[in-house]
Amino acid sequence: MIKAQQSIQGISNNQMHTTHYKGTYWYILRHYKGTYRDMKLAVCVTVTMSLLLVGGSQAAPLSCEDLLRPLELNNINQTLGKWSAVAWSSDSPLLMQIQTSSAWLDVSVTTQDKTVAVSRFYNFTINSEDFKCARYSSDFTLHDNNTLSTFHLIPSTAVLLKTCPDCLLVLETFFEDGNPFKSIKLLSRRRELNAAEMESFKKQVDCLSLPPTMVMDPQIDLCPDTAPLLEHVLLDYFTLRY
Repeated sequence: MIKAQQSIQGISNNQMHTTHYKGTYWYILRHYKGTYRDMKLAVCVTVTMSLLLVGGSQAAPLSCEDLLRPLELNNINQTLGKWSAVAWSSDSPLLMQIQTSSAWLDVSVTTQDKTVAVSRFYNFTINSEDFKCARYSSDFTLHDNNTLSTFHLIPSTAVLLKTCPDCLLVLETFFEDGNPFKSIKLLSRRRELNAAEMESFKKQVDCLSLPPTMVMDPQIDLCPDTAPLLEHVLLDYFTLRY
């Protein structure tokens, strides 16, 4: 390539003027056939090397260890604000009986250090009956920059995993009747993610050996922040039936 560049640069101004009416491109090819061959060889080598580099630079599939690596929080304030539920999965039989059509949560500060208040708003149904809106709140405390714990309703711990920049991926573990269960929830500032982001989440679900992903419908309205407390909704539900 250097030889080709030097040869072309070596053409005098007079030669370039002379070749103007002849067609500069063909004049160069006719008078510098050797240079042209060098140029073709250099281009072929360059293209071949580029293809090899591109092929070699393709990222290998991430391992489950990488996909489930905890996210280190420098500041719990990173979790503040409104988040929409995009998808989730759980191995809890109880949770799998509850169908959720939409959900969102609001994370706000508290007076306690490294503790946030989380208000959840669910549009859900039990046994395929009418969907109802409900809310419940609990405080989460940050430990070791990546683990959150709460003791509302049932004690649980949560770890944030790496995910898309405007998302939260929450892996939660809890106990029901003395048995351990886990759930994973994908939250985002958006209500709908792209195909690559969803595929990454599904791989994380597979790594945890959880049931197939449940995806929220982004077209369904979210519950208002004035929704009744979950305890009251459940009390009414069971009182009417039992």
